[in-house]
Parts: sequence; structure tokens; C-alpha cells
Amino acid sequence: MHLRQDALVAASQVVLAVNRWANTPGQQVATVGQTQVSPNTANVIPASVEMSLDIRDLSNQRIDDLIEQLQGEMEAIATDTHTTIEMQPRLRNEPL
Repeated sequence: MHLRQDALVAASQVVLAVNRWANTPGQQVATVGQTQVSPNTANVIPASVEMSLDIRDLSNQRIDDLIEQLQGEMEAIATDTHTTIEMQPRLRNEPL
């Protein structure tokens, strides 16, 4: 089991990391809003997970810092879980 590559375990750790730093003091908010597990079948180790992540703050620099921090955590999670984790930005709105 030590070589198991369970994408859902890795994704769960990413969600917990997002929750941890989203709840630190500051103006930032972050939400994992959607997850799609594949295959979504009983008794099969998940091969992939796609999730949405919304990060907001009053400062673009703070958003960039949060993304950089998350990427570092995701690299560590990927190593620990023997998985590959990628982040693909879809939309970026300027803070108001």
C-alpha cells in the first residue's frame, strides 16, 4: 500500500491545505467548490481528480503569494502521495 497512487487522497490533502491558509488572519478567502473524481466507482482507486479553486483577496500581490504558497504545498503533497498535481488558471479578475 506504500506505493498506492490515490488521487483522491492527494486532492483531500490539497483541500485541507487550502482551508488552513484561507483561515489565517488576512483579507483572503479561498474555496474548493467542485470536485470530479474518476473513475467514480466503488472499490476502484481514483486515478484522477479535477477541482475548482477560487482565491480572492484585496491585493493582487497577496493572491500571487497565496498561489505560490499553494504550489509549494502541492509539490510536497504530490511527492508524499506519489501523484502528479497540476494547477491550471482559468479566470483572473482584478480585486475591486
